[in-house]
Amino acid sequence: MRLPATSWVRVRTATVQQRRRDPIFADLSRAQRDVLALLYEGRSTAEIAVHRGRSTQTIRNTMSALFKAFGVDGRAALISECRRRGIFSGASPTPETAPP
Repeated sequence: MRLPATSWVRVRTATVQQRRRDPIFADLSRAQRDVLALLYEGRSTAEIAVHRGRSTQTIRNTMSALFKAFGVDGRAALISECRRRGIFSGASPTPETAPP
C-alpha cells in the first residue's frame, strides 16, 4: 500500500532537503521513513501494520529503531525531534483528518 499523498510529499521533500544536512535522516530506510510519516499522522501501531502489510511486532521493531536513531523514548518525542530537525513542519494531522 502507498502512503497518503500528503505524508509522502512531506517525507519525500524532506528526503531531498535533509539528505545533505541530517545524517540520521539520510540513513533511514524507506520503510523507516514510511513508518515515520504514518506516526506523524497519528496512526496506531496496528493501523501502520495493516497499512504496510507487516506484523505489529515488525512495526514495533521499526519504531524502536527510529527511537534509538533519534535518541528519543517515545512517539511524541520522535515527532518533536523530527520537527526540530526540519523533517516535518506544522501541526500533526489528526487521525480523523488524515487521508485514509
